[in-house]
Parts: sequence; structure tokens; C-alpha cells
Amino acid sequence: MSFEEYVTVSIELMGRYAQVPREEKIRIQMNLHKIFQDEVPEPEHGCEHDSVEKGRALWTTISAGGKSRSPIVVEMNSITAFVECKACFTADSFLCESPVTVKLGLHSFAPMPIRFSQLSVRFSNEAYNQFGIVVDENAVDDPIESTSYLKPGQTLWHTFQFIVEQDDVDCNLSIAGVDLVLGSLEGCCATLRWTDGGGDAIVHPFATQVHRKKVALNADFSVVSWDVLPSNYSTHISPREANLDVQLLQKGPALVNEFYLMTVSITNTEVAQISNVRTSISVVTAVADAVATAQPNTFLYEDIDLPCSQLISMPLLEELKPNQKVDNVAYVRCVDSGARLMCIQVSYQIPIDISGKMSMCNCMKEITSSIEVCEPFNITVSLTNMKFEKIEKVQLGEAFLSRMEVKCLSPWPVALQGSSLNLAKLVKFADEESLSQLTDVSLKQNDCAVEFRCLLSSGQTPSEIDIGSYSIEWRRVQNGAAVPFASTTVSLPTVEAEPIPLSLHVDMPAYGHMKAVLPLTYLLHNQ
Repeated sequence: MSFEEYVTVSIELMGRYAQVPREEKIRIQMNLHKIFQDEVPEPEHGCEHDSVEKGRALWTTISAGGKSRSPIVVEMNSITAFVECKACFTADSFLCESPVTVKLGLHSFAPMPIRFSQLSVRFSNEAYNQFGIVVDENAVDDPIESTSYLKPGQTLWHTFQFIVEQDDVDCNLSIAGVDLVLGSLEGCCATLRWTDGGGDAIVHPFATQVHRKKVALNADFSVVSWDVLPSNYSTHISPREANLDVQLLQKGPALVNEFYLMTVSITNTEVAQISNVRTSISVVTAVADAVATAQPNTFLYEDIDLPCSQLISMPLLEELKPNQKVDNVAYVRCVDSGARLMCIQVSYQIPIDISGKMSMCNCMKEITSSIEVCEPFNITVSLTNMKFEKIEKVQLGEAFLSRMEVKCLSPWPVALQGSSLNLAKLVKFADEESLSQLTDVSLKQNDCAVEFRCLLSSGQTPSEIDIGSYSIEWRRVQNGAAVPFASTTVSLPTVEAEPIPLSLHVDMPAYGHMKAVLPLTYLLHNQ
């Protein structure tokens, strides 16, 4: 058996679950005390004289090693020891502006009092380990003043408090482990190590677990039975509540494809001046919508001249005085109709007093606001002959009319800059110049505007031809020149084109006289 194994077995045999007589536990504890004092322990019962002498020689060699010995670490979660440890946070969450409190209890089941040299709590963030250390600097013979003197059957409580760093705000903080040092730090010692916050050596029955849940984390643990004490090894660091008035000002609904103006209004309702105010706007996209739509349908702009993005950040505001208000302008462009959910986040720093010490605290305010998006127009396209009669087919080489009816659906007045036709390869304008008939036209809700374009189809064989697309450029009247024109495009219908083997042209005067001959000229063309 090695030196480390001897210490581990002794610690377990002194425990409350070891079936060992009390007198034997006292002897084991005395031997454990001796080896930590670099003394030779008493031999075990039933050992032969030669074995005892050989053992004394080995113990003498080990004791002479002093600090050159390898440190002893006993993993306490794998044994039922004479001392049990329970450490827990006193709340499931703490505000970043208040101290984090950890309570740690040590309960001894040893037959005699025992004293440890150092207690240390390890956290998931090692920067806080310095706040969880207890070192006993009192003499061994002065247990009254000692902070690490464990009496049989009693619990020794320690409370640790510290202020978290701002990097840990809105994160989880956990207890990684507890180390208890027995013996002298300058000589022989053993480190008893628990993972997490320790706990029971043996899992208790289900009924006991049910009762344990009823013990509040902030209760007075000194009056609670050791076996039903709660375990809470993790806590959440909640951010300080932000005292800001954040609003998204808009004049809805937004219209498809327009640069929709949004104003983020921020008012400082804190009692002190805040600094480093950062504002960001993003689009909240549902998972189902993201899967169904491969391409984004909403684009944000910090400025019209800047590239679009799914997340934009406003210029940094270095300071904002109490009750001071500031407005930030941004634009959103949606390529289809429907509701959009915008998320506005405002973060800032404010000096606060934490336990008598001034510290810069990071705060964040987040709001969501919905924007309704609707179509600006209902555009209907139909084809007619030169007599304005609707047709289902067109004749190759003969002119026909494309009729575009634009009905305004916008609740806001809309100014049309003009319209254009993007024709397919087999279609052309009948005239060399075809101008828009909707230039500088303003429409109110439910107003209609109609224009005609004269077209010709080409080709030699019957076929279905795609005429092309129709676009109009527009913007809200109230936006003026500050916002560029938006464009709405619809596809023109696909129509069947057929050749005519015989064409007829009639030439007749515009008017005639009563009882006078009216000359008519017919021209038949065999094509």
C-alpha cells in the first residue's frame, strides 16, 4: 500500500458509513495526525515484529522526504469520508450590481475534533478563486479562535461574496470544485478534493430528496438538517435592468420595395449620465420562414447610400445626459408583403455603487416592434386589337395594344415617375419611340391609371410568345426627394401568335357627304 493509499483508506474508515468501532476510528485518526506531523504511525493490529520494524523504517524514510514528497490529492466524490462538504449559491440568479454569495458547509463525522489548514473554492471563472480561500493562521492549540476547527457532529459554515466581472453578465457561473487541505502547508499535507460543490457521500432515498427541494436557498442553513440541505452549484448573472425609453417610430404600413423610413427614439431615464450608447437593429426571422425562404426578403440600411444588411449598427453615442433624447434614422426594404418583426437593442454603460465601490455596469434594453408590409399597386394587364377589343391571340406582323391598369392600394399618396416595358425578343414597339403615359402622375388610395402601348409580334410559325414585363417607378409623396424611387414589376401575359395567309387593308376617307359617292380602296395581300 502506497502512502497516498494509506491516507485515502484512513479517511474513508473514519467516515460514518464505515463499519468500524469507535475506538478503532480514534486510533486511525491519531495515526493520520501523526503522519501529517512527520511522525511514524502506530502499527496495525496483528502485524509481525519483523514487518513492524520494516514498516517503521519505511515511514521514517517517507517522513524525512519533507517537501520533496509528491502532493497527495484524494478524490472525495468516489469515497465515503469522515468529512462532507456542501457548497451552493444562495440564489438561482444574481443581478450584476449585487454581490454573489456562496455558502459552504463542512460537517465532520470523525470521532475527535480535527483542524484543516486551508479551504478553497474553485469557480468556472478562475478570476473569482481568490475570493473563496480560507487559510487558518491560528495555532493548533487555540481552537476557539480558529476558523477551521471541525468538531464531531457539527457543521462549520463559511460565506463568500464577490462582485462579478462585466464579461460574465448574462452568463452562467458555477462552482467547479472545493479543496480542503489537512496537515501543514509547510510540511506533510493532503488535499481533499470535491468536484462541483460536494454533496452527500451516499444518495439518499427518494423521500429525502423530495423534502430537500422544500429548503429555500436563502434559508438559515445552521438550523437545517445536514442531510436535507439543498445543492445549487450553478447560478445565472442577470444584467442590470436598463432605464431607457426606446421606441420605434414609423408611419405604417410599409410598401413593398420602398425604402421605408424608421426612427429609433432613445430617452435616458437613468438618474445619471450614461456613456458608450450603442444601438443595433435586426430582423427577427422565424425558423420556419428561414427554411422556406432561401433568399432574404428584408434588407436594412443605415443610410440609403450604404450597402444593405440583416443587422445594422447606429453610430456610437459617447454620452447621454439624464432625460436627454436622441433619434436615429434607418431604412428597411421588403421585397414581399406580410408582417416583419424588428428587434432594437440599445446597450450602454453607467457608473454604479457596488458595496461602496464605483464600477462601470453594462446595461442593455431590447424591444421588438412589428411592421406591416403591403403591395402598393394592383396592376392588371390585358391585350386588345386596334379597336380596343380584347383578344386572346395576336397575328404575326399586325399591331396590337397592351393595356396596363394601375390601381393604387397604398393608404399614402404615391407619385409615379414613369413606366417602362421590357419586351421579349419576338416583340417590338410599333413606333420607333414609345413614351410612358404615366409620367409625373400622383395617385391616392383606390385611384386608377391606365396606359396603352402599341406592339408588333414577329416570327414565321405559330407559337406562344412571352411579351415581357412592365415596370413603374414610384415613391411616397410625403418622402419627397429624400428617398429614391422604388420599382414595381409585373410580367406581361404569354399569348398565342399565329400567321395570317391573307391580309386585308381598307383605305377610306375620314368623312363623306350625303347622297355622294364614298370611295373605298381594298388591298388584299397573299402572304
